[in-house]
Amino acid sequence: MLLIVSIILLSILALLPDADVDHDAGYTASELSIRETVDGSVISTSHVNPDGVITDAIDMGYATVCRMQDDDGRVVEERYLDANGYPVARYENFHGLSYEYDETSTVITYLDVEGNPIIRSDGYSTIVRTQVDGRAYDDFFYDLNGQQVQCSGGYYGLRRGYNAEGQNISLAFLDKDGRAVCTLSGYAIMTYQRDMNGTVVGKQYFDTDGNPVRSSLGKYGEFYQRNEQGYTGQITYLDADGNPAPTNAGYTILKCTYHRDGTTDTDMYFDANGNPKALSKRQYGIKRSGRANILLDRNGNVMPCVDNLLNGFPCMVVVLGCVVCLLMIALPKSLSVVRTVVYIAFILYEN
Repeated sequence: MLLIVSIILLSILALLPDADVDHDAGYTASELSIRETVDGSVISTSHVNPDGVITDAIDMGYATVCRMQDDDGRVVEERYLDANGYPVARYENFHGLSYEYDETSTVITYLDVEGNPIIRSDGYSTIVRTQVDGRAYDDFFYDLNGQQVQCSGGYYGLRRGYNAEGQNISLAFLDKDGRAVCTLSGYAIMTYQRDMNGTVVGKQYFDTDGNPVRSSLGKYGEFYQRNEQGYTGQITYLDADGNPAPTNAGYTILKCTYHRDGTTDTDMYFDANGNPKALSKRQYGIKRSGRANILLDRNGNVMPCVDNLLNGFPCMVVVLGCVVCLLMIALPKSLSVVRTVVYIAFILYEN
């Protein structure tokens, strides 16, 4: 009995919600000044507050970036530090980058806190980037052993295309031999539409032959509207002719709000006419809270539902499991059919 209780308590502790992170506290990079210092071959670029104190930029994830240069002035390594001078991980993943150069390419390797190569969550450790006319052209991905590796998106590399102004206007996903290949997202080529300022305002998807194709979400393209901070405040999903069309999930327009550090706060769903759209669990949107997605009603308020209880407090899965086990023991066998039906209905609802 003591062992069972211990397992239950440990399970609950393991599934407790993450401690709240205040994504709005602190300075953003645009609110800080830049101070550069040189120490031999190392150039340190720091964000400083109005009092001249080195300060974390919450939207960048670090306070200082230190870049080591070679004799030709090329960056060969960069590391990220917090306001106290301690190493910090970017995107909760890598602590630094190293660069190696030859006449036509650059080798970029992701590093851990001790400066050793690591495998990123995308599945690769190193990018070999080919340069053409001074522009990044091809990227190919490699593992810790220097072997070509397929990244989590289902491709081995990518190729950029440029317009006459030098703007990146396309991205082709490649197999290990450099041929266009369909990714797990359902397309092989992605093109960008830019406005007069060069800002990306749309995307379209194509297959290996250059024909319009639906992505796995059910869209042929996207049109963006940006907020004052430059974040994508609204995405309108498009059909093959560039007209608004619903995704597989049923919504046509996605409106997003953000925290000051740039992380997404809420997503709300709408139809082509801008009316709120309910999805499969009657939610009109979600609020991101740590690793959990909290379902929202049409007014943007938290929905009172089982999903939010389980998403917000995963430990309740263990509690409910214990309750079900106790009920199975306590209830008479004559109610077993009812119990089974309720259990199956709950499983179907959650899926």
